[in-house]
Amino acid sequence: MNRGLFFSAIRPMFGGKISPVQVQVIEAILDRASGLSAQHLAYVLATGFGEAKLTPVRENMVYTTAARIRKVWPSRPEAAQFTRQPRALANCVYNGRLGNKIGSDDGFSYRGGGLDQLTGRDNYRRIGIEAIPEKILQPEFAAWSLVHGLTTGRYRGHKLADFGDGAAFNATAARAIVNDDVKLNGAGYARHYRSFLAALSQAGWGTEPPVRPDVPPMAPARTSTPIKTQEGFWVWLFRALAEWKRK
Repeated sequence: MNRGLFFSAIRPMFGGKISPVQVQVIEAILDRASGLSAQHLAYVLATGFGEAKLTPVRENMVYTTAARIRKVWPSRPEAAQFTRQPRALANCVYNGRLGNKIGSDDGFSYRGGGLDQLTGRDNYRRIGIEAIPEKILQPEFAAWSLVHGLTTGRYRGHKLADFGDGAAFNATAARAIVNDDVKLNGAGYARHYRSFLAALSQAGWGTEPPVRPDVPPMAPARTSTPIKTQEGFWVWLFRALAEWKRK
């Protein structure tokens, strides 16, 4: 695939400028997803873009109004009191589920993170970073977590293969892989998917041989003068000397 062409095609999605971290993340996703179809890879990218603009981050738990807290967590009315208290809010809304212990700091420690906004002690344990949750911010690891989660069904039991492939892939319904907000956000993620799919197609994803514009083409190898050419020179020289003597 021509990665330079791919980055040019998706640049408008990022307001015309892709940050170095975003480039590193996208490169890592492309490397990790080498065996995926264009449709499945496009949805991986769409998910990372929709969740975190393809930039590993931790969930911002700073809310300035009680009304906004109630809208985001309608089933946790007690959380409305924690405006501008990110740690207390996270522990209120996330503890007691996802493997987080009640009365602990788990809600804040295992709040959303990475490209997939991985949440909960259980989910951090599944990918081996329960002891070091901040590792989800490392571009290479965040990319792996996203690709792994979408292809294995690690998040909610659904995986990319469950929603078809090729022209039959259902990009709207696939939102259920990560979240049950299909009615609210499925169409938006499908729009991101179509943009990435067009860029992948334009850049030749899956074609052989792969094209890497960031790796300069190999210069033709230098070859020494063929032996027969060298031999020809000495034959000519001896003949020239013999002719000179005869004269």
